[in-house]
Amino acid sequence: MALSKLTIYNGAARLLGQRKFASLTEENIARRTLDDIWDDGLIDYCLGQGQWSFATRSSILDASTSIIPDFGYRYAFELPDDFQNLSAICFDEYFKSPIIEYSLEAGVIYCDNNEIYIKYVSNDANYGGNYSLWSTTFGDFVKTKLALDSCIALTKNAAMEQKLAKDLKDMRKVAMNNDLRNQPPVKPAIGSWASNRLYSGRQYDRTNTLV
Repeated sequence: MALSKLTIYNGAARLLGQRKFASLTEENIARRTLDDIWDDGLIDYCLGQGQWSFATRSSILDASTSIIPDFGYRYAFELPDDFQNLSAICFDEYFKSPIIEYSLEAGVIYCDNNEIYIKYVSNDANYGGNYSLWSTTFGDFVKTKLALDSCIALTKNAAMEQKLAKDLKDMRKVAMNNDLRNQPPVKPAIGSWASNRLYSGRQYDRTNTLV
């Protein structure tokens, strides 16, 4: 069965021992609880937990014209709206020459090069937001996270919550190990940030489409 929001809900319900949903329009506390968790950034959280190959996007960024550093690094680069996790930052489009000296603060990259190439985990509908691209193991990771976050509200079962917390750690490891098979070695990025700031500079993806 193709992965969808409904199958994710039903996967979480199964882990909780709850009744299966026939649709996403059912009027009950279980559906409303899952909706609240989903709308509170569930997918963005899960995407931010790894450098998932299916959600990785490559872009070229020009220095921002609206942010001019007062000291230190000379140039600032605002992160794209769909950014969830940094995978690589390089001087070149082939990502063979990593930029070592840079800083990422409050959704802005600072460095001394006036043009940079980045790889990042994206929540865009054509990348991480596209369920058809997800691996089975990442889908299971999302279902487990949804079940964990809704467990107490729907079951009042603290023991089940503890088990789901352990299962979530295990599922993340399985999903990441599975995903690593699809990725070439890259220099790891430092940390993980999410940003909803507007991007004022130029940004192109591999299709040479301005985004």
